[in-house]
Amino acid sequence: MTRIRTGFAALVMLGVPSLAACARGDLPSESSLFRELRSGGVILYMRHSFSDQDQKDGPKANFEDCSWQRNLTEEGRAQAKEIGDSLSILKLPIESVIASPMCRATETARLAFGGATPEPDLQRFIRRADDTIDVSPITKFFTRAPSPGRIVAIVGHEHPALGFQPMLQEGEAVVIRPKANQFEVVGRIPPEQWRKWAKVAGSAVAQQKQRISFVLPPGNSKYTQQHVIEVGDVPEHKLRLYELQRTFPKDGPAFEGTRLAELWIRGIADFVEVNGLATVYSTYVFDNGDKFFVRSDLVAATEAGKSSTLAAGRITGGTGQFRNMRGVVRVASSPDPDSGLMRSAFDIDYWFDK
Repeated sequence: MTRIRTGFAALVMLGVPSLAACARGDLPSESSLFRELRSGGVILYMRHSFSDQDQKDGPKANFEDCSWQRNLTEEGRAQAKEIGDSLSILKLPIESVIASPMCRATETARLAFGGATPEPDLQRFIRRADDTIDVSPITKFFTRAPSPGRIVAIVGHEHPALGFQPMLQEGEAVVIRPKANQFEVVGRIPPEQWRKWAKVAGSAVAQQKQRISFVLPPGNSKYTQQHVIEVGDVPEHKLRLYELQRTFPKDGPAFEGTRLAELWIRGIADFVEVNGLATVYSTYVFDNGDKFFVRSDLVAATEAGKSSTLAAGRITGGTGQFRNMRGVVRVASSPDPDSGLMRSAFDIDYWFDK
């Protein structure tokens, strides 16, 4: 244990940042509805943006042919794009987007969410024999729970039979929480609210510190390269250059709604009987191909034949949605008592620079 404590002190002297030094301000003020969205587990149902009321839908034909449909106006396209710009700032954990195949819905989805999977049932308002409207082909999507912490976004249409009171305006959305084959409406989001949230929270959401902690169990790693040089000055003094691949389970940790897939660790170690220091460069890879990068200092200590390591370092950048990511990563690894393999506990504090 003495070696571990001494090693951590060495990390501090090497300049590993403290959590206080890395703080980037408090969380922005959030409405309860915005907190519901950020927590996930909800459906975001949005009516398509402004459409041309002088156009009328004709007999249904090929949905990809917009000529027989009522379509978005230029104002509607601008509205949808503005919603999309705001969503890109707010970074909500949206896991999937579906939309009615009608052109005004698919175009709204493309401009606001970057695209959607067409779902024909979302335009099925079925007139019964008694002249009432059956909306169950649509509301069935409101009872299907997203993955924990995620949002399913739906772009569709409005009809009095859906029961929203008052009726949704074009571009307006409702937040729906599925509940045991039923659903409840949590709140409504007028189209201009996205811009207000983004304006107030944009800078703060971009830079607020967030923390994710998780454990990677043993057995999810393999060395892909190792090169060892015996130094020769004292027994078991070795320089080691290595590359290690670690994989995350399918239900592994998610950052900003995107799940980690694998971790590549490349290190240079100076150990005597697996005691010493190492410099480590890590690449965290998400399931969509985006990455972030970490440079860490690592301390290894071995007692009674059991080795433990402690690493701490800075997030230096990333790609895709993580290109402006910054933060601090701490990883403590120790032998699993059952398998003897190394299990690692991660604490990651991060934010996004503007």
